[in-house]
Amino acid sequence: MNRQTKKPTIKTNQKKPNWGVTIPVIILVAFTISPLLILIIHLATDNNNDIPDTKEYQKLGRIADLRYLILNHIKEHNQFPHDIKDKQGKLLCSWRLHFPEWSKGLGTIIPDASWKSDKYKWFRESDYNLFCFNDSHKTNLVTIKGNGTYYDVGGNLKKPVLLLIEVSNFNKHWMEPGDITVEDLKNIIEGKSEVKLGTEKHSYYSLFSNGFIIKLKTETPFKELRPFLTVEEAQKADFKKFIQKYSSY
Repeated sequence: MNRQTKKPTIKTNQKKPNWGVTIPVIILVAFTISPLLILIIHLATDNNNDIPDTKEYQKLGRIADLRYLILNHIKEHNQFPHDIKDKQGKLLCSWRLHFPEWSKGLGTIIPDASWKSDKYKWFRESDYNLFCFNDSHKTNLVTIKGNGTYYDVGGNLKKPVLLLIEVSNFNKHWMEPGDITVEDLKNIIEGKSEVKLGTEKHSYYSLFSNGFIIKLKTETPFKELRPFLTVEEAQKADFKKFIQKYSSY
């Protein structure tokens, strides 16, 4: 007579995953690497990019670094980083100097020192290039300034506003105070300025306050981009519809 034996039950110490923690972590990781994934998909599906452009990866990596720095600054101070001034209100250095830690510890802000002073000479002539894409010291990344812009208004945002835009032929050292206004951008888009959008012919990078890094088509009309340049108008604009229509990906 055959007796059936029960298989022993093995108890383990395995715990069910805590999805309340796991899901937010997954979302955070996806948010962090999303620009790189977008670029990889773009390069893989673009017939004109048989070999991925190393400079393109480097450029996007720098903008992703800046996104982290700028959004952290906004979270802490509730405003975009501002240009550095002395006690009398004289401009000394660009807001870009708030982020020297990415230069491998080369720089810190020197009180009451202009970007042109000898105190900054070693840093001014260094190879620090977080803001520069063409092997020079001229910045390729600027913010939008003026009445109603996020630089001017600050505060908490429910909908995204434009924070950074990629340009070329912008004759400013990255440490030097200098950005563009809404009117400047209008002239650039309409071809009335020596400054150009992006460092490529057909597209340029932009950073929005929701953390999205979008590569926009250079033919994007000013009237379509205009609502995202000021805080009040951006709260009424359809961001999803805009990027679906004008993203170059």
